[in-house]
Amino acid sequence: METRSLLLASMLLLGFSTPATAIADGDPQIVQERQDRNSTTLAQNTTTTAEVATLYETGKTLREQGNYQEALATLEQALAAYETLEDSRGIAQTLVQLGKAYDGLGDYERMGASYQRALEIAKASGDKQQEAYALNGVGDIYFYQQQYDEARTYYEQALAIFEAMGDDLGKAESLLYLGNNYYVGQQNYEAAEPLLKQSLLIREEQLGADHSLTAASLNNLAGLYTIMGRYSQAEPLYKQSLLIREQQLGADHPDTATSLNNLAVLYWNMGRYSEAEPLLKRSLSIIEQQLRGDHLNINTANTLNNLAGLYQRKLNKYSRTNTAEQIQQLSKLILNSIL
Repeated sequence: METRSLLLASMLLLGFSTPATAIADGDPQIVQERQDRNSTTLAQNTTTTAEVATLYETGKTLREQGNYQEALATLEQALAAYETLEDSRGIAQTLVQLGKAYDGLGDYERMGASYQRALEIAKASGDKQQEAYALNGVGDIYFYQQQYDEARTYYEQALAIFEAMGDDLGKAESLLYLGNNYYVGQQNYEAAEPLLKQSLLIREEQLGADHSLTAASLNNLAGLYTIMGRYSQAEPLYKQSLLIREQQLGADHPDTATSLNNLAVLYWNMGRYSEAEPLLKRSLSIIEQQLRGDHLNINTANTLNNLAGLYQRKLNKYSRTNTAEQIQQLSKLILNSIL
């Protein structure tokens, strides 16, 4: 969710519709069977809390690095081990991370199931922090379904918990999600701006100016300014976000691809088509590399749509018509496969 809403917003900026729901690509039965085997084996061998905590942190790090498939396998193992230990907090926090990993892959069905179960367990065990993170996750489910009023309700509940706990980083996450919901879903830009600014300020103070989560806040605030037509304010934020992601996450990370796509959308709207095209091509290359074959998902389709639209709008569009039509057909095939 940190960046995916900007991809949805870019489709709105360029005149494309967004899907209400999506399903994972590939063969889920095979993936699940492999994860079940791995989870069973590790649960039998991992018995101490310290060992499971290390496994959990490894899975979380893999997810943050964009290695979603490896993260899923590792987090499923951690989940099985926490269940063996009957550790409610461990189970809830691992389910939250699984939800984020499935989100990264565009597997919204399993994402929703993970967050819903995390919420139930956190509430039952009285774990307010994990309850709040799970509430944000459930809010994301409604956000992706374009049920923005319902999403806001969950984000606001999470924000209230984080504020009561004095959890500034959790608060920053909820503020970001609320801000995105206001401007992407409800076009309430005046309500969104102070929320996104506050999220950015907290992350800069708590994590530093060069942290990947700070980059996410920069990216989303820039997205708001793009929609509002405040291009001169959006451009430096997008560039800063892209630089941080390239340095902290790597040139081939999915979030880097998102920043490239969004900066390209900005240049598109400014009429700087020659600058937008290489960014879109690079974004597409990263997405195809990271999600090749099994998981060509909505991110790929969005970038393809943007690239096709760019070709149509360029001054020499008549010589590029066939290319644009081919790209749009491919993006439609991808979207049809995940709807």
